[in-house]
Amino acid sequence: MMKTIIKLSILLFTLFATSCSNYPANVSISGTTQDITEGTKVTLTDYFGGQQVAETVVDANGFFDLQYAVPKIGIYSLTIGDSRPFDIVLEDKDLIVEGFGKDKDFQFLIVSGSEENELMNRSRIIFDLCNLKGTREKKALEGQEIKKVENENNLFVFALALPSLLEDMDGSYCTMWILDRAKANPEVFANTSQMLSEATEKVQDNFPDDSVVVEMSKDFIIEEL
Repeated sequence: MMKTIIKLSILLFTLFATSCSNYPANVSISGTTQDITEGTKVTLTDYFGGQQVAETVVDANGFFDLQYAVPKIGIYSLTIGDSRPFDIVLEDKDLIVEGFGKDKDFQFLIVSGSEENELMNRSRIIFDLCNLKGTREKKALEGQEIKKVENENNLFVFALALPSLLEDMDGSYCTMWILDRAKANPEVFANTSQMLSEATEKVQDNFPDDSVVVEMSKDFIIEEL
């Protein structure tokens, strides 16, 4: 079976910094696909609520384009046909995503923050933590499911994206985790340490090689908060 290759470019503009949980934004998501039938539906849904926010179809050239407005920064799922969703965090930077078909779906989550500098700094730290692991063989993580821990009101989201393989500037692959909406809701972080510890235990049980990244990340986040 031929691999399905999906390339997406996500661009946010007119982003108003009102609050981390209430960012009105006009968004354009366009992509070029290979081996996807003309007319295949492309949908975007809210990650937590499951509500569909946009829909389009792939044209004869394998191209699709979603134009829409979202009420807030958050996590959304992009689905092309019957593929597993791509998990997308909407924030004020360009992203490029590559997917490798149904059996090798590339899924990921990236930090979003209340200020651009904070966002960039957090992203840089996470990339550095990932790079400490060095190059990973993609096949070692294929077929695994994303593990996530979240509190009851979804204000705090800790996610360990496995096997979400992120290709960095040097071309190496790593696993990564995200902390979303940091500092925007301070009351949420009373149990941060406990939640991160529980997430680490899950990783140690299922992916022992990845637990060191979570531990280092946990120390950094607790210190920051």
